[in-house]
Amino acid sequence: MKALLSALLFAVALAFTTPASAQALKIGVVDVQKAIQTVPEGKAAKQKLEADAKRIQSDIDKQQNELKTMKDELERQAALLQDAVKREKMKLYQQKLMQLQEGYVKNQQDLKEKEGKLLKPILEKITKTAEAVAKAEGYTLIVEKGAVLFAVPAIDITDTVIARYGK
Repeated sequence: MKALLSALLFAVALAFTTPASAQALKIGVVDVQKAIQTVPEGKAAKQKLEADAKRIQSDIDKQQNELKTMKDELERQAALLQDAVKREKMKLYQQKLMQLQEGYVKNQQDLKEKEGKLLKPILEKITKTAEAVAKAEGYTLIVEKGAVLFAVPAIDITDTVIARYGK
């Protein structure tokens, strides 16, 4: 038992020792979302996406109002209409409802795709800037803040990356 404990303590001590030639570990954290929202290209991309989303939402609202009017009219006339006419109007209403739902899903996919296209070059530029900061300031490792459970604020280099972005 004593031999096992000694071996375990030796292994732990060995794990925490480093050769004299090893470089000290310097870690930095970058909040990529904050950087995207702060840099000029990120702000412009956000405005463009919001404008597109607003336009799409306006179209959806218009279609929803048309459907509501159609449904209200159908309910109001239900007692007066022949069964065949009522079925035809109900079928038309359901088709338009389905088109609205399909259009909504397609628009959401299109917005996501557009967001990816707009943000890709910005993310690449942020990554290159973070790499330049790491090289200039001797960082061994830079990680995205979203991938870290906890980090002391002192290792957050987001503001430095933002300041050097595009320079």
